[in-house]
Amino acid sequence: MFAKRQSFAFQCRARAAAAMSRAPREAVRPEERAGGDADKYYDREVTEAYTELNVRTQSELTTRCLDMLCLEGEARDAVLLDVGCGSGLSGETLTRQGYRAWVGIDASAAMLERATRGRSASKRTADEKEPPADDAREREDARTKGLNKNETPPARGAVLRGDFSQGLPFRAGAFDGCVSVSAAQWLCVWTTGKLGRKGGGDENDDDVHFASPAVRENLSRFFAALRVALRPGACAALQVYPRTVRETAAFEEALARVERMRGTAVVAFPHGNASKKLFVCARRDDDDVVDDDDDAARRLAPPRCLLAWPHAATCEAAWHDSLRAFRASEKQKQKQKHVLKSSTRARSDREHVAAQRRALRSLRRARVAAYAAFVSRADAERNEHERAFFLAPFDAELHGLITETVDVSETIVRDGSMCPCARVGVSTSARVVSLPRNAGDGASTDAEKPRRTFSRDGARGETKKASLEDPLSLTPLGAPQSVETRPRVCPRANAASASVSTVTFQEFVLRTSFGDFGVFAAETEARAKEGEEGVRKKEGETSFAAAAASVSTRARAALGACLRGAGSVVCGAVLSRSSRDPSVGSRGEKEDTQVWVLWWPSRVVGGASAEKNAGFLETSGLLESVRDAFS
Repeated sequence: MFAKRQSFAFQCRARAAAAMSRAPREAVRPEERAGGDADKYYDREVTEAYTELNVRTQSELTTRCLDMLCLEGEARDAVLLDVGCGSGLSGETLTRQGYRAWVGIDASAAMLERATRGRSASKRTADEKEPPADDAREREDARTKGLNKNETPPARGAVLRGDFSQGLPFRAGAFDGCVSVSAAQWLCVWTTGKLGRKGGGDENDDDVHFASPAVRENLSRFFAALRVALRPGACAALQVYPRTVRETAAFEEALARVERMRGTAVVAFPHGNASKKLFVCARRDDDDVVDDDDDAARRLAPPRCLLAWPHAATCEAAWHDSLRAFRASEKQKQKQKHVLKSSTRARSDREHVAAQRRALRSLRRARVAAYAAFVSRADAERNEHERAFFLAPFDAELHGLITETVDVSETIVRDGSMCPCARVGVSTSARVVSLPRNAGDGASTDAEKPRRTFSRDGARGETKKASLEDPLSLTPLGAPQSVETRPRVCPRANAASASVSTVTFQEFVLRTSFGDFGVFAAETEARAKEGEEGVRKKEGETSFAAAAASVSTRARAALGACLRGAGSVVCGAVLSRSSRDPSVGSRGEKEDTQVWVLWWPSRVVGGASAEKNAGFLETSGLLESVRDAFS
């Protein structure tokens, strides 16, 4: 039996390889083959190979689509639409999870023929015949046997052949939800004109391609028909494989053109590995208040998430939160249970925290190397005052000194002030100590540390020195600005032992291989009054630790108040440095605190920007916001 299974699997792979070999070499994606004709591409051999090789993947993607519909409270009574149902793999998942009925639509006759064979079709080859009609009737009788006359037998689903790009042939409000796996991208196939992707094409023609009337009409016609087929308040989750970031934006633009149909692109991790998938999630809303209320409409468009880069999309946690906040009435709140699975929430938190840690590591390397390059250029030009145009990071190692970070700690912030899409953010803090270079036994700077590289086959390569990775860079947007503030009593201190007198801040652009970030750096100086060292030692430096935390909170609040939808605060790092200040007195001491905050832009179209400074500008009103936050 095991040998037979291996032989059948080998046959399926061979058929898939043979089918792919018949396609033109320049065509890679299924919708780009056979002239964009799904019925022509998915013949019987390709259908069988696709079905046998994608059972698990299709089940996981369909399950995640169902999660995004938020139908846990009414799953038993739901009637769902499966767009691009194919060979019925998604339908089997719908039936297995207890939904009452589902209807599938697809353009491929071979796919639909495969879907009508029943759930035992995976045990038969393509050459085996269908079971007799008498056996089918016996199975139907066995399925309904033992049910009371008032009980409804579980529906097995139905399929029909049709081109969903031309509309959906269903009555209004027929479905409680819609799912689709790897089918909606066929709507973006341009089958007319020399720029159509059916025969290849040029990547530079993306803007012309997705702005073409054919693609716009396909998308608008489909979403308009989908809105009619869904009942009011129902959702749709379409898993797609967008070719470029422009294709993702084309879906959102089409949703915006349909009246009372709102949605966004969503990134999720439906598999056990690190692969991420994109979904286009939409909701039919017939509330008249929404069109007049800009705040309510903005809640349905949750903030962009850095996990979706290079696409401009939100995360699954933010999609669920937006649905929960957008309920129209208490009756609807009781009817629907918008609950995100604990496993999904935990996975989302892990992915966000990992991405934020990576961003903070990149920021540390970028700011140290960028400042070193900036100072060396100023020294070469003998222009000392030019250094004032770059806020010097505390952990920069220059002029015979090395830095060492002590008391490093990490805090996971869950109050919603950081990373509003998942409401989880990373805030790190450390104390920086400067030492002579000979005291560090010849330690090198962070920018000079060797980086270990790996070849494509996974073998460990040789170590090499790199001052700054390409495209990792940190670019100032303007000169530093200073704000004089009034003395402020430090929280949790018994006396006014520390106060912030001056705030110096500057904005940067951090360009990495996984996205472009906006950076806000603020440096404050907290002075200890003469004779207060004993209080500080007695309290274990509580007042200065509280001052650093307060500076970080106020810096994030000042930036967040100015973004106003242009972006969202993601993560931050706090650096502290103690030093003696002769101007205060022989016993006086000051504590400098530096905060580096990263924020993510809410761009309409994702990907790297070719504009100057990656399209970032100095934040308007930041000077007044900083003065208000620290005074």
